[in-house]
Amino acid sequence: MVWRTQGDADVSAAPERGVPIRWLGIRNVLWLTMGLLLSAALLLIADREATRQERLRLDAVRGQAADLARISEAIIDGELLALDNALLVLRAAYSADLQRFVETIGLLRNGPLADRDLLVVLVDRDGYLEYTDAPNAKPRTYLGDRKYFRFFADGGKDSFYVDEPSLGRVTGRYTLPLIRPRYDARGAFAGVIAISSPQPTLLNFITRLQLSGETTINVVNENGVLVNRSGEPATKPGTMLPQELLAPMLQGPEGVFTSRATAGRAERIIAYRHIHHTRTPLIVFVESFPGTVLRVSALQRTVMMMGAGFTSLVIMALMAVYLR
Repeated sequence: MVWRTQGDADVSAAPERGVPIRWLGIRNVLWLTMGLLLSAALLLIADREATRQERLRLDAVRGQAADLARISEAIIDGELLALDNALLVLRAAYSADLQRFVETIGLLRNGPLADRDLLVVLVDRDGYLEYTDAPNAKPRTYLGDRKYFRFFADGGKDSFYVDEPSLGRVTGRYTLPLIRPRYDARGAFAGVIAISSPQPTLLNFITRLQLSGETTINVVNENGVLVNRSGEPATKPGTMLPQELLAPMLQGPEGVFTSRATAGRAERIIAYRHIHHTRTPLIVFVESFPGTVLRVSALQRTVMMMGAGFTSLVIMALMAVYLR
């Protein structure tokens, strides 16, 4: 039997030889603090990376919308230029005689007027219909109160004029009139010559483009009147664009902005360009709804935050086992 004296020490009961218990407590607190800071850093890094990825995706959507607006503006500008040239040719032909004018229309049917929905309308100086190739047109229909006629009759300079969409009295359809004035040998106003264009004509090219279901191409005039819209229009052509969408488009010749979500409307990315054919007061804009991108970004953020949270828990658990 071994007798132990009162002064003998139980070495196994000591935490560490030569290390005070108070210091061990401070060290544990420091390790736990470091673990918490590391966990917080992981969560912060995950959040910032998710935000960066979302920003990159939205920037890609903005870039694609801007590119599509640029392509659309160039194509529409080219189509309008071709129709303006057709008006100039027809005006020159009419100055010779009516027969030559009619023959020239036939020739242009193999070129810029190949679309049979493009109809020619001739109005005399008094505002009455003088000639048209539109079927079932009423002779001498009065058009002198039309905005485009009044513009030139009241002294508007010779230019390519694009009127607002309207229901044509001659054609009986909703059209976009494209007009040039006519002058007699003395230079006096002698009426107008117009091409009646059905609204879808300006956006026929989109059938060759691969648009997602959340992207639309739109054309409006400077007053915000909707001229045309790709796909199945949510609003009828001829209606007014909301002021919160039109106002930013009048700030410059091109740009990209985000329309904030409002009641009944999701957030949209708008890329617009003014059609640069001279004297053409039209704006083409691409409307893209980044809902899919935002959903993917939200899912990625959730996965990244869950991964960072799980890693943090593992770190804290390992640290707790080590300290114990």
